[in-house]
Amino acid sequence: MIKGIPKSDITTRPFEVYKEWSFSSSELAPRYGIEGEPYYTDEDDEQIPQTALYHSIKRQFYEDSDRASLLSEVGRRRNYASKDERVLDGDIAVIALSQAHYGEGILPKSVELEFGQTELTDDGYSNLIDSDETIHGNVFYDRGIIVVTKDVDVEADTLDGYILTYRSTMTIYENEYLIVIKEHEFNASQNPSAVDENKNIKKDFLDYQYSSSLDPTGSYLTPFVSTIGLYNDQNEMVAVAKLPKSIKCYPDYPMNFIVRLDT
Repeated sequence: MIKGIPKSDITTRPFEVYKEWSFSSSELAPRYGIEGEPYYTDEDDEQIPQTALYHSIKRQFYEDSDRASLLSEVGRRRNYASKDERVLDGDIAVIALSQAHYGEGILPKSVELEFGQTELTDDGYSNLIDSDETIHGNVFYDRGIIVVTKDVDVEADTLDGYILTYRSTMTIYENEYLIVIKEHEFNASQNPSAVDENKNIKKDFLDYQYSSSLDPTGSYLTPFVSTIGLYNDQNEMVAVAKLPKSIKCYPDYPMNFIVRLDT
């Protein structure tokens, strides 16, 4: 017994969910960048990847910060006229998260970064700040990138032993299906005892009122609904809803069921 569900009876509502993560330098090593010429002719020079990282970060997030605007700059700002929110020193440290670990983006104001005697949090405007609200770097929420720009010493491995906690963001959807069963629908019993063995036909509800009055707690020929299956256009079952209690499907009035599932 299958029935189509009109689109008007299907509702989809998006909402965001968050997951807390924690990483240390032993699990996710920081990468360091140093200022200098972008490229070197000596391919054996170890500074090549460090200078390349520095200039890549600078180009993406810190170029022309004095002329930045909401449309041209990645991330947020407290004030686009400020001079201290996007500043690079000579050395930087970068923690780059995989998308599997930040989803659609890092939740603003959820970042906590500790290393050495330094404790930093994000202010919700892409800035990593200490307890005095001095800016030490930036968080680029939708890229999963954290950059420490102040007091970084590459040789001393400043972020060695760091602890990072934050929350990732993901949008999921609650799908609600209104299933309407009319009086004449889903009222045929699948029980073999409901079949007339001599004529091999199913009994009907012509004497339902009389028989049900004699057996008010029994099913007689009335089916009980205990499970609802949802199918796609290819008649493949994609979801199953279990009722906490079986419900008697009466033949003389309609019934409505609401099925909710998250995707």
